[in-house]
Amino acid sequence: MWYVTHRPRTVEELVFPDDRIASAVRRWLEDGNLPHLLITGPPGTGKTTAAEILARTVAPEDTRRLFLNASMETGIDTMRERVLAFASRSGISGLRIVVLDEADHLSRPAQASLRSLMDRTAAWCRFLLTANWESRIIEPLRSRAVRLVFDRLPPERLVALGRRVLERERIRYDERVLVAHAERSGGDARRFLEGLESSSKNGELGSPPKERIPFAELLGDVVEGDFVLATERIRSEYDEATIRDFYRFCADVLPRILSGADLLKALVHLRDAVVDHETTAFPDVVCVGFLAAIRLIVDEGSSPGRRRSGKRP
Repeated sequence: MWYVTHRPRTVEELVFPDDRIASAVRRWLEDGNLPHLLITGPPGTGKTTAAEILARTVAPEDTRRLFLNASMETGIDTMRERVLAFASRSGISGLRIVVLDEADHLSRPAQASLRSLMDRTAAWCRFLLTANWESRIIEPLRSRAVRLVFDRLPPERLVALGRRVLERERIRYDERVLVAHAERSGGDARRFLEGLESSSKNGELGSPPKERIPFAELLGDVVEGDFVLATERIRSEYDEATIRDFYRFCADVLPRILSGADLLKALVHLRDAVVDHETTAFPDVVCVGFLAAIRLIVDEGSSPGRRRSGKRP
């Protein structure tokens, strides 16, 4: 997979969302004064890659780095048993780095424990947190870290990335076609590279696939229309990358059509679907299950005593 093969390995290869962030990161590295960081933004924008590269740059030795996927280790025991043990271990010289990927999945007690750890180990340890949902990070953690927003990458930065990758892969391309792929990707570098790879045949880059059924129309069918038709469209018209984009669309739209406990339940189902999407061999099945859960929430929400907005997306 090109997005794995051509993943950046150094700070110089990183594709930053803007020059301001790039300048700040390089200045911290030159000064040897990396702060705690909270790297936020949507999936596919390079948050995890940036955190890993910064950790390796500041702490080249494996013994000085700890990487945890917080979506898999969410509880307070992780803070006490793994992070505290690493941060307190003797016999290690130099700054230590703890990368907590998807830190927005940590429970609130675990985040409170992490806040205490950050204060106690500030002299010799730095914490790099990534999060898709900044609002799920408690304020005391946010106040202790410098916030870097890795927003969706602008087309011109994706085009520059695409040129390098296509030249390394020896793929011929028309600049207009490359720009079309960048615009189609929605600022997601992973989806962009997946699109380039799937459209490259016989040493030449082809045009991006046509747009599928509009996301708003699909979700509208799920909420108020023909649910069976909506699921058939998912199975017949949506590839893996498009389903991933649909999840992002849902993250933006669900707060407009649901509220309160219904919204919270829907966002939990969305989170689970996004996680399962990256590991399953049947992303369409996962997506249909997610849509069924949303339809059930909407139907139950329309019963007496439950609030439903009544709005289509």
